[in-house]
Amino acid sequence: NFSIKDFSEKNLGFKTAFGRMERINIKNKELLLCLIKNPTGFSETLKTLHQSNLISDSCGLILNDRFADGKDVSWIWDVPLHAYFNTQSVTVYLAGDRAYDLALRCKYAGLASDKIIICENIREMIEKITASNSQSITPVCATYTASLELQNLFQKEGVKKVYWKE
Repeated sequence: NFSIKDFSEKNLGFKTAFGRMERINIKNKELLLCLIKNPTGFSETLKTLHQSNLISDSCGLILNDRFADGKDVSWIWDVPLHAYFNTQSVTVYLAGDRAYDLALRCKYAGLASDKIIICENIREMIEKITASNSQSITPVCATYTASLELQNLFQKEGVKKVYWKE
C-alpha cells in the first residue's frame, strides 16, 4: 500500500517537480505542496491525502483566478470537500485572489466556521501554518499561479533554490 507519509524522494530515486507532492521544510514544519487545476485533479489530490491521513487536522488551500489558472473558479463546487475533511476538526487555511470563494465553499461543505481561517496573502498563510500545533506534514493545495508565488516565497526565504536550478 502506497502512503504519502512514507514517500521519500531519496528512496525512490527521483525528485518531484515543484508543487507536485513536493515536500518543503520550513520553521520545523513540513509542507506538502500539491498543484490543483481542475475539479478532478483537486478531488484526486484530496482523496490521496485523505487516504494517507494527511488532512486530519489542517490543510492550506490557495485559489487564484489569473489567466494561467482560468478565470472561472466555479469548478470548486464540483469538488466533494465533505468527503475528505473531518468537517468539525480540520482547520483550513485559505489564501489567494479567491480565498473568500473558498471560504464559502468550505462553509457549504460543512466545515466548522471557526476552523476556516482566511489569510490576506500566501505569506500570512504559511506563517499561520508554521506557528500552529498541526501535525508534522501539512498539505498546501494551490492553483498554478499560487504555486509559483509559493516557490518565489520559499526562494526569498532561502528555503529552496530556484526550481530550474535544483
